[in-house]
Amino acid sequence: VADEVSASARPGGMATDENGHVWVAIADEGKGAVIEIDPETNTVISTIDVEDANLVDIVFAGDDLDFLYVLSKKSLYKLTGLGVAGMQVPDFIWKPELKRRSL
Repeated sequence: VADEVSASARPGGMATDENGHVWVAIADEGKGAVIEIDPETNTVISTIDVEDANLVDIVFAGDDLDFLYVLSKKSLYKLTGLGVAGMQVPDFIWKPELKRRSL
């Protein structure tokens, strides 16, 4: 994957789809992109160019997690028609009674 992303690129968020692929927002030199990576083969499956160099986060959304929100410093983009759904992630539940143990 490193061969396909420039050394100056910055990741700006990550999400996982139903196939176990990792989606990463990348900001680089005046433009951005969302790349889909297969972690099993370490290859880029798809790239979606975004004309915004300030991408900060991404998340699958919708009732069926079938679209992707891409957040930049000034805009929110909605990507549809991806042909894949996001992976359902359980909500985080804070349990303060579970204290950190000392070693």
